[in-house]
Amino acid sequence: MAVVGVLVPVGQGLWVRSADARGWLPGDGAAVVATLAMLAAPGVVAAVLAWRWPRIGGAAAGLWALPWLLWFADPHLEREALWVVAAVVLVGLAAWGARRPSVGFAVLALAGAGAGGWPVQGQTAKDAVGNGVECAVVGESVGEGAPTIVLVTLDTVRADHLGAIGGARFQAPTPHLDGLVGRGTLFTEGVAPAPLTGPAHTAMLTGCDPLSLGVLRNGVAVPSGASAVAATLHARGYRTGAFLGANVLDRRVGLERGFDHYDDRFDPWHRLRPTWPRRLLGRLGWVRDRRQRSGGEVVERATRWLEAGEGPTFLWVHLYDAHHPYDPEPAFVDAVVDVEPGGQGSAEDVADWAAWRKEWARVPDLPGATPRGDVARRLRAYAAEVGEVDALVGRLLQVLPEGSAVLVAADHGESLTEHGYVLNHGAHVYQATVRVPFVAVGPGFDPGARVARPTPSQRVAGTLLRWGGIDAVGLQTPYDVDEEGPIESFTTGQEARRRLRLAPRSAELAQRDGSAKYLVRQGQSWRFDLDVDPEERHPIAVPPEGRRARLLEIDEGGSPVVEGLEALGYVD
Repeated sequence: MAVVGVLVPVGQGLWVRSADARGWLPGDGAAVVATLAMLAAPGVVAAVLAWRWPRIGGAAAGLWALPWLLWFADPHLEREALWVVAAVVLVGLAAWGARRPSVGFAVLALAGAGAGGWPVQGQTAKDAVGNGVECAVVGESVGEGAPTIVLVTLDTVRADHLGAIGGARFQAPTPHLDGLVGRGTLFTEGVAPAPLTGPAHTAMLTGCDPLSLGVLRNGVAVPSGASAVAATLHARGYRTGAFLGANVLDRRVGLERGFDHYDDRFDPWHRLRPTWPRRLLGRLGWVRDRRQRSGGEVVERATRWLEAGEGPTFLWVHLYDAHHPYDPEPAFVDAVVDVEPGGQGSAEDVADWAAWRKEWARVPDLPGATPRGDVARRLRAYAAEVGEVDALVGRLLQVLPEGSAVLVAADHGESLTEHGYVLNHGAHVYQATVRVPFVAVGPGFDPGARVARPTPSQRVAGTLLRWGGIDAVGLQTPYDVDEEGPIESFTTGQEARRRLRLAPRSAELAQRDGSAKYLVRQGQSWRFDLDVDPEERHPIAVPPEGRRARLLEIDEGGSPVVEGLEALGYVD
C-alpha cells in the first residue's frame, strides 16, 4: 500500500502533463516537476514509515492513496487517464502475487470502480440538434485570406465604458481601444445572445445562436457537430491558438475544437478532482487553486506562442479582468474621471432603481438589503478595470505582425445599478448586460467608421471567416444593404455572484428590432422604445404573442461540465 501511496499521485501528475499537451509552452516543465514532488511527498513519507513500521506506515499510505484512487470515478475524466488506472491494476496484481491478497483485491476493486464511472466525456447540450450545423459559413473559399487574424474578447465590458462611445459616469482612459476605433469600424450597438460568458463566446466562435444549440448557461458544452471558426481556419492551413483568462471556457465546453494550442491550464492542478489531499496541500500553502488568471499572464503566454511560430495564424485572447470581483491597480483607479458627480452610484440613484424594481419587477427588498454607501466606489473600481483591460490590449497590439486583422468584442456587459440589479449579470437581459461594442480593423472595414445598427454577436464568426478567405455573413458595414431581423437575447437566471433573492429564478427573453425592444418573462411582457428610453425605465405592457412560446423553450437543457464555476461566483 505504501507503493500505491507513491505511484498513484505521481501517475496522476504525469497524466496532467500528457493530457495538457495542447496547453503546453516551453518553460512550463518546472511547474509540473514541482507538482509531482508535492503530490508524491506524503506518499514517500508513508513509504518510509512502512519500511520502519509496516503496519502503521502501510495504513498511512493507504489513507493517502484512497482519495486519489476515488478520483478515477470523475465522470469528466479524459481517456488519457486509462493508463493510470492500468498502472494501479498492475500494482494490485503485484501485491496479490506478493501474498497480500487483501491489499491486491482492494486496489483492483477501487480501480475497477473508477473505470466503471465512464463514459468520460462531459455531455453536450443538444448533440442531435447541433450535428452538422454551419451557422456562419455560407460559401466556399473566396481568396487567400489574411496572414494573421486576431480575436480579442473582453469579458464583462460595457459599451459605454469605451471612451469612443461614452455615457458612463466614471470613465477610465481607453487610448488603445480608441486608437483601434480610429483604424477600423466601431459597432456601438452589438447585441449579446446572453449575459453569460459561455453562451456569448459560443455565438462568436461558431456563428450559431446558442439558444438553438442548447447552450443556455455557463458550463454547458457546445454540440460536437456545430461549426467552429478555429476548425474551419485550421483546415485552411492556419496555425490556431487560444489563451483564456478564466475556466468558464475550459476546453470541456467544446470551444477548443480546431485549436492547435488551447491555453486553459492555469496550473498543473487544473484537472485533478478536488480531493481532500489537494485541499489539505492548498491550506498548507503548498499549491494554488486558480480558476482565473490575470490578463498580463494571458498576454504574456499568447506573445510567447505567437513569436514561436510562423505562417498564417489565428489567435484568440480572452481577457477576464473586468469581471467581478473588481481589484484594479491603484494607478488605474487614480486615472478614472468622474464625469457626472452625484450621478449613477449615488444614494439617490440606488434608491430610485430600488423603487423601480419594487414597482415593476414586483420584488420587494428586505430592510437593509439595498446596497448603500460604497456603490460609487465600486463603480469607479469597475471603470478602472476597463482601463486596465485597455492597457492589456495595448500590450498585445505591440507584438502583432504588421497588417494583422484584429477584431475586439465584449461578450456581455455588467449591470451597475440599473433596475435595482447592482454590480452583477446573468439574471436579466436589459441593455446594461446585453449591449456590447465591437471594433473591427481589417479588410472591408473603413478607418473611423461607425455603425449604430443593432448587430448580433454571431456576426463576429462570419467576419473572422471572411478574413480567412471564406465566404460568410459577418459584421455589416454602413454600405451593406442587408437588414437585420429581430435579434434575440435570453437568460435562464444563472448569475455571476451570489445575492439575496426574494423571487424565484426565472428565464427572460428579449427581442431587439431596430429601436424597439420586447422583453418577456413569467407573467410580464413589455416593449421599450430605446430611442426615447435608452435606460429602459418606462416599460409598456404589450401582448406576448409568439414570444411566450419562445420563452418556454428556454429551460435548463444540457449538462454542466466545468468544475469551479462556483469558485468564480456563478450560481443558479
